[in-house]
Amino acid sequence: MTSSKANIMENINENSLAETFKKRKTTQEKCENSTSFAKNTIKIANKRVKLNDSNFELFIYIKVLLSAYKTLPNIIGYLDKLIEKRASSFIFTSTIYGSNNSTFSEMNHVIDLSERKDKLLNLFVMSENLISSLSGDEKRLAVMKWVKNLSAEEIAFSFGITERTVYRRILTIQKKLMKFLIDKNWTASFIRSQIGNEPWLEELYCKKLRDEKSNKTKVFKKNLQSKSSSSITS
Repeated sequence: MTSSKANIMENINENSLAETFKKRKTTQEKCENSTSFAKNTIKIANKRVKLNDSNFELFIYIKVLLSAYKTLPNIIGYLDKLIEKRASSFIFTSTIYGSNNSTFSEMNHVIDLSERKDKLLNLFVMSENLISSLSGDEKRLAVMKWVKNLSAEEIAFSFGITERTVYRRILTIQKKLMKFLIDKNWTASFIRSQIGNEPWLEELYCKKLRDEKSNKTKVFKKNLQSKSSSSITS
């Protein structure tokens, strides 16, 4: 049975397969423009890195990768089963009816699913590497913050520290992870290409972007109020 399947796959018209790949198209969308953050800078491991559009995007993708870490294996496992089922169906149909438009359409669907799974697997490897790059306490805090989605108050209670200290440590971890990605040459454009058209990941990116903008606004207002209070006092 195994040799029969192999023969069927070998007999598939190579030109048709190449044409199938050629016709496939992918689209990428951006949910918001982060240009307003281009003037910011962050200090990373004793060197200053300009937080331009690309690096800011990378900054957000760190949060996306860690937040998706727990979900990715489940989706990859589901896609594996779906690919196996579709491939078996495709081979059976080819055996009975030979190669036709229907079988090539099914083959194209299997190719799509396989590429989708490979990209999600790349994202999982990246997120796993990000977590592994951290020390014990840093890793624990990162998992609590992004994987388990705990609040600063809950994290502070668990560590026996203040919320202010939690925020400082989160910032330190983000800088460290940013440097890790830059050193690995895992750019924002590469991560974006792996996310492709995964709606749930794009929505997660948009949510993290909105949260970051909201936090920036809160910090700005707080600083403005602090300055106003100082002026009145003086």
